[in-house]
Amino acid sequence: MDFNSVGTIIGALVFISAIFLQVPTYYKATLMGLALLAIFTSKLGVFYFAFGNKHLMDKKPDSTEKAVRLYRKAMRWGIPTKYLVSCGSLMIQNDALEDGKKALEMAIAKNDRDKRYAFIARVSLSMYYWKKNELSKAIKVCEEVIRDGYEDTNVYVNLCTYELEKGAVGSFHEHVKKYSKDERLKKAPALKDYIAVDAILRSEWKKASSILTGMLEERNYNFADPYLHMAQVKMHYGNSREAIDILKRSLADCTFSKDAIVTEQLVRDCINQLEDENTRITFMSSAERDALSLINGKLPVTTAEIVEFEAEPTKEEIVEAVRKEEEENNSIDPALEEEMNTSITEEDEEWLKKHQD
Repeated sequence: MDFNSVGTIIGALVFISAIFLQVPTYYKATLMGLALLAIFTSKLGVFYFAFGNKHLMDKKPDSTEKAVRLYRKAMRWGIPTKYLVSCGSLMIQNDALEDGKKALEMAIAKNDRDKRYAFIARVSLSMYYWKKNELSKAIKVCEEVIRDGYEDTNVYVNLCTYELEKGAVGSFHEHVKKYSKDERLKKAPALKDYIAVDAILRSEWKKASSILTGMLEERNYNFADPYLHMAQVKMHYGNSREAIDILKRSLADCTFSKDAIVTEQLVRDCINQLEDENTRITFMSSAERDALSLINGKLPVTTAEIVEFEAEPTKEEIVEAVRKEEEENNSIDPALEEEMNTSITEEDEEWLKKHQD
């Protein structure tokens, strides 16, 4: 139980007790007033936090600065751990990095019985290091959180994002493989999209197409990543027209948050490159050769080598190819199956007889 909760309880008890005390009305009123003041003071941090959120939602030029000032006051007066975590995360997202780091470290240091908020704070703290371009530290924080037994969508999204930006594609593949075994995690849109990215980086284009087509047929998303990755698949097959249509759809569907990897400007640049006959083929070839840059929200390095684009398969062909791939992945190698055979042979029985006590 934190200090503010204790203050509220004591204030409430004093207020109730004052009602029944046999003392002059003046003293009773004074005592009740002090009790109410104690209750109000214990909640002052929460009020500052709420007002800070209100300013942040205003979207005015100075709203972020006002919100951060109120968050600082909330931290000084004291707020529950879950609000501290929100405070820290929001400040980091709005580039008040040091204040955000302080709030998250305060939440971690509280060492509450419910460890969930400390884990969430650590995941958010990884964003501090990411924004400071300290990718190794950001990755380490996420890996330690997973090693300590906490696995949720955010920790894997953050970890995979940092690994791709660092170019640690091998580690990215390993972590996608790990969370793909969890039915709950792999259904999260951002993590499902990263399974498609994993396929793109392995040149498993039919698998990527199957995943992304399913996602974009199912619903719209407020982040542009799956749209861009679907456009990459279309470019691999030389289908610039559909790539443009998908990218334009993202402009209508997505909000492009401040920390988005795929920005509105990147999407517009891709559309311009694809619509221009003079740059179209070179751009699609460059996107094929340097897929990782585009995934990381940057235009690909221009290549002079023109790619020979693969013919785009039908939906039926994609479904069949993915089915066969899954069967191969789930099948056991005959040699390994022989190695795993645990049945007792005549030779085993002979050996056991010789070595019995």
